[in-house]
Amino acid sequence: VLCVQEQHREHLVAQRTALQAAQLAMVDIVTQLRPSRSTHAATGTVAGVDRERLVNREAPVSSGTGFFVNAAGQLLTAAHVTHECVTLEVKQGARVVPAQVVASSNLLDLAVLSTGTPVERYLPLRRQQELVLGEAVTNVGYPLQKLLAATPIRLG
Repeated sequence: VLCVQEQHREHLVAQRTALQAAQLAMVDIVTQLRPSRSTHAATGTVAGVDRERLVNREAPVSSGTGFFVNAAGQLLTAAHVTHECVTLEVKQGARVVPAQVVASSNLLDLAVLSTGTPVERYLPLRRQQELVLGEAVTNVGYPLQKLLAATPIRLG
């Protein structure tokens, strides 16, 4: 019995090592290819999949806060909220509209979404003032809601 357990243990170690090697290879491939929707668009049967059927609206994967930055219906939110989402929706009161990522930065953890729906109320980032690199900013929101929600204000 000990011999079988030892072989089983060796098999598990070999399996884990192979998985780690495959993961490292995939990271290298993705880093070199830098895939995007424009360079590696979905084709064939995958392109025809109705993504809405994959969504469980009863239990969304993630949610976050954001705010409109212009009358065109673009808003600013945290990039980590949008990662790997099948679909994005913006809820404002009772109104729910679909949204798409226009720009995103993992480094800054910021994303700009577009609803394509004009809004009357928005918070402009600047009005005819020069942006200064390194100037102080204040973020109001609830990042990592269950972990950091003690205070909604972050300074930086």
